[in-house]
Parts: sequence; C-alpha cells; structure tokens
Amino acid sequence: MDKKESKKFESLYWNTDDNSFRTFEEIEERICRDRAFYIHEFSEERKKAEFEESYKYIFQLNVFNKDYAEKLIRDINLGPNSYSTRSKLLTIGMYHAYKTNDMSILKNALHTLNRLTYSCVLNLCSGYNHSGAFENVIYAFADCDIELVKRLFPKEHGLADKKTYPFYRPSCNLIMGMIYENDEWKEEAQSQAIVFLERKSSKKYDTLVVNYLLALSRKDIAQASLLLQEIADNYRKMSWLFNFKNEFLKFFAVYVHGLYYMAHFVLSEELFKRISLPEHSVFWKDFDRYTKETNFSTGKSVFEWKGDFASLNYLFEF
Repeated sequence: MDKKESKKFESLYWNTDDNSFRTFEEIEERICRDRAFYIHEFSEERKKAEFEESYKYIFQLNVFNKDYAEKLIRDINLGPNSYSTRSKLLTIGMYHAYKTNDMSILKNALHTLNRLTYSCVLNLCSGYNHSGAFENVIYAFADCDIELVKRLFPKEHGLADKKTYPFYRPSCNLIMGMIYENDEWKEEAQSQAIVFLERKSSKKYDTLVVNYLLALSRKDIAQASLLLQEIADNYRKMSWLFNFKNEFLKFFAVYVHGLYYMAHFVLSEELFKRISLPEHSVFWKDFDRYTKETNFSTGKSVFEWKGDFASLNYLFEF
C-alpha cells in the first residue's frame, strides 16, 4: 500500500463500530457461545428436522453416507453464528499482518475463516447447485486448500447443470475439469465458456473471470497473465460478487490471490512460474512470498478447541 491507502486502511480499522471484534479471542468466545446454543438449546426434533432438510438439498453434505453426515452436522454445527462475525477473522488477520509484516497471521486467519464457513455451507448456505460455493472455492484456493476445494465441488455430483446461473456454470465447470484432470469435462466447460463469452448480455467483469479460467484450461499463459492483471485492476469494481460488506476486502483481494494460486494446482510447475504476478496494491506480494516460502501449504487454525467444542477440530483435520 502507498501512504494514502495505508492511512485509509488504518482509519477504517479504528473507526468501525465500537462493538466490532478486535481480537481472535473475542471471535472464539462468540463462536463457542453460538455452538453451545446449538448443543443445549436446539431440541432433538429441530436438530433432526434441520439435518433432513440439509441432507436433501445440499450436495456437499449428501455426498456422504447419511449416518456419517448426521453425526458430522451435530459435531460441527455453529448454530446462529453469522458470516459477518466470522469475516472479522479476516479483518483482524489483515490488520495485524500488515502492521507486523507477519503474513502467517493473515494466512491462518483465512484458513480458519474458510474451514468454519465450510461448516455453514453444510448447514445453512445454498448448496442446491455449484454457484453457491464458487466464492468459497476461490477463497480456499487463496489458502492453497485443495482438499477444501474438492469438498466444495465434489466429484461425485459432476458438472453444474443448466439451472446454474450463466456466469457460474462455465466458471465452476472449468475449475472442476481442471482440478479433477477430466478432459471430457474440460472440453464441455470450454464450450460453455465460449457460448457465455459470445453473449451480448454477459457483463464485462464476468467475462474477465471466465476468460481467465478458459485461458488456464488451455494452458495459454500469456493470456492468463494479461487477464489476471486486468482482474486485479478492476477488482474494486466487482461489487456484484462481493458487495464489499467487509470493506477491508478492498485492500486485500482474496479473490485475486485465489485465482492466481489456482494456477499452481492445475498447471505444471514450469508453466505456473511463467504466469506474471499482478501489479496492484490489492495483491500483497509479501503474502505471495510467504505462500511460496511455505510451499503452498494451508494455514492453521487460530483457535484450539477443547471441551464441548473439541469436535470442531474435525474442520481442521482433513
């Protein structure tokens, strides 16, 4: 960040609501409180009914055996915990990583956010088709969490169908074709992408992302590099995807990092090294350096779950 952006970043952090979380410990306390509410206040009938509804529709959950899935839900359900609460993990991680230049803080915060959000995907979020998981997949790639990516886009359910929103169908399917190394899926997704790109109704920023994924699937490194730079340049205008409810995302583009690190998992090492790094303040080169120094490993949980909450450790064990 330059001095002007640094000042905005600092001001935003300290001028937010006085009730905002300032420490990881405060967030942990809230998560434990919400988890305890589920354990002790939800009746058995409600737990059973909610599970049955989730298992019927959420494909990331019904990929599991039903008995296992029900136990899993009971072990990791976060109750009424909201995304706005969990997203503060990223805010705190960004701020302290920036102030101390210790990128492990941000890496671990992102990992913790992603794994906790996976719990909510299985319980609350839209799992009716692939589109509901797209943003979570990109966040998982930003943490180099390929295992989470595959749980969000399970191979068993195949490609996104025609009911999927037009942008998400080629985007999700290109990713699935690449991560599962399925040439038939890639060819089908590439055809869908071309149709989408030729539509006059397709929005500019949507086409940037689809074009980037298409370039990756074709191993067109020069084109992928140009498009990644253009995505970084236009990132703050992509409010259709984020709405930037967490304004700190205007300073650290999880999305851009995720699209870049995706390439590490779908290209050879030689080709990946040829992709140019985006030149923009939203792409944190210190974070990128740390990611590469740690060999594209995932972060770690910032919490240590014990007692009634020990079952949440499962979220960090796969």
